[in-house]
Amino acid sequence: EVATGGFVEVPRTGTIDDVRRRTLEARVLENRDVDVIANEVVSAETATNMQMQVRTWDKKKAEESARDRLAEKSAAAQLIEVSPWRCDRTAGQCSWSYHGLLPAYATVDEKSARKGTLLLPLGLLGSTAERQLASKKERRQPVVLRNTERLEEILRVTPPPGFSIDKTELAAVAADAAGLAVRVDVADEGGVLVVTRRHQWTAGRWEKAHWQKLQQTMQASTAVTSTLLPLEPPAT
Repeated sequence: EVATGGFVEVPRTGTIDDVRRRTLEARVLENRDVDVIANEVVSAETATNMQMQVRTWDKKKAEESARDRLAEKSAAAQLIEVSPWRCDRTAGQCSWSYHGLLPAYATVDEKSARKGTLLLPLGLLGSTAERQLASKKERRQPVVLRNTERLEEILRVTPPPGFSIDKTELAAVAADAAGLAVRVDVADEGGVLVVTRRHQWTAGRWEKAHWQKLQQTMQASTAVTSTLLPLEPPAT
């Protein structure tokens, strides 16, 4: 079974933490389009690897990568602007951002008692690769985690003017297994919903039977990405 309450912050030792931090600002428009601005920062060894990966990229390549990210959320996604990866060796960080539009990404809730309620898929969080990994049924080799690293993903949802967010289907989550601890937190900041996911991976090697426990832990976090978030219109 998945243990709960086991998320532990990585202690600071004076060195730069190996962190991938992704922030998504999602503004839901009255026509159901969703305006998205994504910012991503990577540190330490992840930044070193990223610097090697993107050193030959031009703006066209950065735009292609941003379009691929947006297409994971919606086949109709439109890229508005991209700021290519920039790396700072002194700070030990690389960062980039992109701005896109997801047409009609929010849908009308036909079953809601309140006419005009919208449903926003929280698939804005996570990635296709992550969900595939969490659902993979078989493991033929031992589990080997080569790096200790942390993922932080923050989604901020701003509803259309006058709309309110129904958070009843959302709850904080904490789960852990050897090698992985996850946590999901939910907060309301003046009508803006903030969902924060944290994954802390710890390097190690385990027999293949441990894969099931890791999957259960991942699924505790990825479950939020399949949530449909109700946005309720003003009362009439």
